[in-house]
This record gives sequence, C-alpha cells and structure tokens, in this order.
Amino acid sequence: MERNKTRYYATEGGAPAPGDGGRFWAWRAQSGDEPAHLRLDGVIDSGQSWFDDTVTPRAFRAELDAHEGETIVVDINSPGGDIFAGFDILDMLQSRKGVTRVRIPALCASAASIIAMGADPGELVMTRTGMLMIHNPLVSACGNAGDLREQAAVLDEITDIMVGVYMDRFKGEESALRALLDAESYMTADEALGHGLIDRIEERESGSSASAQRYAACMQDVLGHIPGGVRSKGVPAAPKKPAAGIDRRQALYEAEQQYHKIMKDE
Repeated sequence: MERNKTRYYATEGGAPAPGDGGRFWAWRAQSGDEPAHLRLDGVIDSGQSWFDDTVTPRAFRAELDAHEGETIVVDINSPGGDIFAGFDILDMLQSRKGVTRVRIPALCASAASIIAMGADPGELVMTRTGMLMIHNPLVSACGNAGDLREQAAVLDEITDIMVGVYMDRFKGEESALRALLDAESYMTADEALGHGLIDRIEERESGSSASAQRYAACMQDVLGHIPGGVRSKGVPAAPKKPAAGIDRRQALYEAEQQYHKIMKDE
C-alpha cells in the first residue's frame, strides 16, 4: 500500500465521495468596526490529499496572511474533512499575528472541531444553535493484513495528536476525553462549555433567543436517543422515543424540522 496516497478523515458520516471537495472557504471583508470574517462551509477537502495538493494550502495561507495583524472571525459550518488539512489550518490560526476569534453557529464536526481549537484564549464562541462533534479518525484502505495493521497504527497515532489538541482546553481526565471520541459525541453549546471545549455561549439579544434555546432543547431531546450522543444532566427525555433503528442523520433532520416549526409559530 502506498502510504503517501492514503487519505485520513475526521468527517461526520465517513469519508467524502470521490470527487468531492474544492474551495471550502470564503472571506467577508472588514466593514467599519466589524472585523473580517473567514467562513468555512462544507467538507474541508480539496478533492485530493491536502499534502499532495500544492494549490489549495498555498491559496488558503496566502489569503490568511493578507489579514496578518488584524482581528478575524472564523465562522465554521462543516462536517469535517481531511484531518491533515485540519491540523495545517489549526497551525496557521495559532501561528498568525492578530486576534483569532472562532464562532460556531451550526455544525462543527470532526476535523472542523480541530480547526476551532485554533481560537485565541477566550475567543471560542458557540451559539445556541451550534453543535460540536468529536470522534476518532477514519480511513478508507485496502490491502493485506499487514497493510491494514499499519493503517490501524497510523490511526492510533493521529488519535493521539487529536487528543493532545483537545486536552489543551478539555476540563477533565484524558480517559474521559477518549471516551467521548470513542462514542462519536455530539455536544450542544452547554455541553461543550461544560467540557471546556468552548469559552462562552453567544446569547442573541433579539427575540429569536427563546426560539434558539427551544431548538437546542429539541436537539438535546433527540440526542438522548442516539447511540453515542451526549446530553446534559437534568434534561428530560423526549416525549416520544424515535423509531427503532433511527440514525444520527435522520434524528438531526427531525430536530431541524422541529426548529423550523418553532420559528414558523413564533
């Protein structure tokens, strides 16, 4: 097996389909007192292994360097992607001069959650409608038994790196963090804050705050019936348990529908 051609993922739902990827980021220019925003949307994947792609990392770094010394806000809505892209972008954010604020308004999963850890101390923010997901890395591989054992060993090494990144913030023992990774854990803003994986929760000042909190409650109710889901203590069980065999995607979709109904009724 050609190890340098093997791609390692930390992505909600598994590895992207062949051919997926491209430009997953966009900038919104500074306006008045509002700093420039870097928006990460969709799968963090250039269509090939990040370290085999000489175009995407270079372009991303050049655009980030153009804001050196400035305050930037990184908005993340992503299911994850290439784990080495995640590590590289994390390093870019941690190495830059200027304040780096990370904001999670929706899903921040897998490799995207690694990137989120690049926020400056006190600058990692999550909204009430945000969700953080962490799990162990994945790989699509083929070969003989020796090849697969080698890939398993590499995955263990990648997991150790990920644990080190999260432990810089995590409130608790390493064993507790590894248990969350093993369980593929989805966390609401309150749960992520409790684990120390974010610094604060963004509370909206408008009347939509109540709706957002009700949405978060819906998500917690649904997650209480998903294997590997994390829910806060004291949150009541959902009035109706989802049908047997329901998966995470279906459960999250149903919670999203509940949110839209809430917004329509407001």
